[in-house]
Amino acid sequence: MTHTPGPWQAKWDTVGLPGWSIAGADGTEIAGCTTGNPPFRTADECKADFHLIAAAPTLLEALDSTTSEFAYVLERGISNRLRCNEIITQARAAIAQAKGAA
Repeated sequence: MTHTPGPWQAKWDTVGLPGWSIAGADGTEIAGCTTGNPPFRTADECKADFHLIAAAPTLLEALDSTTSEFAYVLERGISNRLRCNEIITQARAAIAQAKGAA
């Protein structure tokens, strides 16, 4: 099973009912969240949810890199500080994207 290639983008969509949507790298919509009266979510809830969802490919890549590098370090008993700093930077960027700060 494979997911839609990233990066994904959360964007405000005014076509039809207003709300947030997730688009893949090619611009195709992956998911949507309508705001308004119940049972719909608030605009703030949708925004937070969709920034987190849009960050999924980036978070997956960061987690994959982290686990691979740490497994390498543990197996060989060595540390590559530069590579570890790169991984931390990648992970922090993914977290910021998930929080809607990127």
